Amino acid sequence: MMLPCYSAVVIKSLRNLDEMAQTVDLSITLVLRIDYGELPHEMKDELTSNIKFRINETEHRLANLVAEPKWVGNIFFSTVRFDLRALLFGDGEPEDYHVWKEFPFDCPDLNLRIEMTSVTIKAFKAYKGWKVRYNVHEYYGPGGDRESVHSENAVERQRRQRLMLSFKKSADTLASFDIYHTDIQVTFPSEEKRTDKMTFYYSPLVEYKIPVFRHPGSAMRTMIFPLLVTNLGTMTTLLVGYGDAFPYGSQATEDAFNARVNALVTILIALFAFLTFARSKLPDVPVTTIMDRYIFASVAMTCVALIQTLLTCKGSVWGAGFKPVSDAMLYITWILVVAMQMYIVITVSLKYRTYLRTVQEAGAYTRSHLSSTSAVSTT
Repeated sequence: MMLPCYSAVVIKSLRNLDEMAQTVDLSITLVLRIDYGELPHEMKDELTSNIKFRINETEHRLANLVAEPKWVGNIFFSTVRFDLRALLFGDGEPEDYHVWKEFPFDCPDLNLRIEMTSVTIKAFKAYKGWKVRYNVHEYYGPGGDRESVHSENAVERQRRQRLMLSFKKSADTLASFDIYHTDIQVTFPSEEKRTDKMTFYYSPLVEYKIPVFRHPGSAMRTMIFPLLVTNLGTMTTLLVGYGDAFPYGSQATEDAFNARVNALVTILIALFAFLTFARSKLPDVPVTTIMDRYIFASVAMTCVALIQTLLTCKGSVWGAGFKPVSDAMLYITWILVVAMQMYIVITVSLKYRTYLRTVQEAGAYTRSHLSSTSAVSTT
């Protein structure tokens, strides 16, 4: 037996996002509406007393919750408030940490899944042994249908979906993240069930995808900018030991190259110390993030400069004929280190530009659409 069901969620608070555990504290209000039609009252009582649903795989029984049930004709309404602590928000793969690869420009999705649990009738004898399944329907809007939903534009889609997922004005209490309202999605995955005589599809599940984006300002101030300045120090040391005061193979050149090695080793030590500091600020996840790549690119720059210094300095033992090779190595090294530095500058600039566009879109949507009107009052 299939019963039509509608659900809506109001997000009251988002806080305490944990990247490694992929958990978040979430306060919500859940609104359920189930149409029981002309079923006998005894059967309705049994079904409503056994309503169960799973929120991200954690099962809840409506009768055990502080709910506000009521009947409007044959339609059963219930409003339930949850304070979900350490809710797993992943997409079903708890060890999939790819969403953090873009740190500090990462945009993870917070996934909320609500699945209605089927019920087997036991007390009402006329239908004893029947299995009742709840088919969760999508809201198409007044007079809407599936075809009209496929043809609607993004603004209409967001307006319609906000009747199934809405936010209180003060919902976003994440310190480093903000909600990207324009990309919120509500979907209804279908399931296939087979019997001896038939195969049917229905959707007991509704999935809410809440994309958030990180504000990268802190990482740029404490990690990216110091890293770029350190890289400039590496580039500057390449000029030590060249000029009219440093004839090729002279003692002055030898001393200058030794000073350059000391400076590069000092920079390398500073980079490894910075690596430890930066890693403590990164999400503690077993993936290589963009910030990791920036740090290792800086370490590679220093290593290339050390190798060039060693070969140039000790190459003088092969005579003055090695000088053209030494000069060519300097030019090649300069190209490499400048390319690595430009890689960091360009990628940071592009990603920061994308971030600013996201902030602008999210801010425009919040100012024009987000209000205290919730799904509770519109469902």
